[in-house]
Amino acid sequence: MQLRHRGLRGRPRQRGRLPRGYRRAGASPGAHRLAHDGRRRGSGRRRKIRQGWPVKERGFTFIELMITLAIMATLATVAVPMAQVAQQRAKEQQLRSALIEMREAIDTYKRASDNGRIKLSLGASGYPKKLEELVEGVPDQRSPSKQNIYFLRRLPRDPFQPREEGSAADSWSKRAYASPPDNPSEGEDVFDVASRSTKVGLNGMPLNQW
Repeated sequence: MQLRHRGLRGRPRQRGRLPRGYRRAGASPGAHRLAHDGRRRGSGRRRKIRQGWPVKERGFTFIELMITLAIMATLATVAVPMAQVAQQRAKEQQLRSALIEMREAIDTYKRASDNGRIKLSLGASGYPKKLEELVEGVPDQRSPSKQNIYFLRRLPRDPFQPREEGSAADSWSKRAYASPPDNPSEGEDVFDVASRSTKVGLNGMPLNQW
């Protein structure tokens, strides 16, 4: 009866395989170690190659870069007009507030004239002779000490006129009381004010007709 050779730990050894630590006849002592070292080095190279693949996947291709630039350019072309509209709207709000403030001051001056608090010359309309009077004030004829009456703390400037061009009073177009509404012009007094700008507002109405 044929006996099987038992290897280490009493387990039967399969044919064609040597137990760990044995070598075939004629094989050099370092051949077994070289084979194992070669497998380790080969597996190390494979691991390095596999680890390098995700680095390439994280990069941008030229087409992706061009698409990103095109999207950014489109957003910029949309943002610029929106910023211009927002700036126009802010200036129009300033213009509207300034016109209301000055027109109320002119009407208050007129009421004070009608009540005898402001000295008037013969034939005067009762409106201020110039816009500066609203800030500088005029003597109160009813006051024993003739203290000044003030109608504005400061004179606003037309927001659509450059600040370096003249004073705040010069930035406005003024209409005299004697001038017709369809052809306003300056005169001996200030009945109304308007913007000098020829631009059209966001509401479709020219700014000088507000």
